Amino acid sequence: MKKAREFRKEARQVLEGGIFGSKFLYALLAILIVTLVEALVTATVVGSIITIVASGPIACGLISVLLRIVRKEDEKADMNHLIDGFKNHFGDSFVSSLLVTIYTFLWTLLLIIPGMIKTYSYSATLYLVNERGLEGNAAITESRRLMKGKKWKLFCLDLSFIGWYLLGLLCLGVGVIWAQTYHEVARTVFFNDLLNEVEVVDVK
Repeated sequence: MKKAREFRKEARQVLEGGIFGSKFLYALLAILIVTLVEALVTATVVGSIITIVASGPIACGLISVLLRIVRKEDEKADMNHLIDGFKNHFGDSFVSSLLVTIYTFLWTLLLIIPGMIKTYSYSATLYLVNERGLEGNAAITESRRLMKGKKWKLFCLDLSFIGWYLLGLLCLGVGVIWAQTYHEVARTVFFNDLLNEVEVVDVK
């Protein structure tokens, strides 16, 4: 599998034109919409309940948009795909996201490190819900299988963005959203490669 710098390079190629390119602006817009929606939801009285229900479908919608950008399936990214998680995978994404949260929390109760390891083990879950139609424990089990031997690669990729986030903070914090967009696209490249590289087993 590729190294962190190769994923970053491919992400930059996807975001042709840099911060003024259309692909970057589409990815940035999708992330801003999702961030704003999540902020508005959590600010409500029943925000915690709504967040539990909606976090999975919202994440699936963002995955759908970013995968289309990475795969260059659309000349222009369609923001309507942000609701794909609600239209196509609402039940599956809700259950899978809830189980991931519960399992990760239980592992974190033991120690921080096991919790972090499980976070990376489960990280492909919603991609499998979105792309392969798996659900619940089936998606989680398959994520654990696919991420075996790949967790360190993803951790190194995430770690490589610390400098970008620090630089973003120095730019009055505005640069953080740029770093986040670059980071999310690089992560999407990682998971797109993962799904293409390893045959997904139907464990329904």
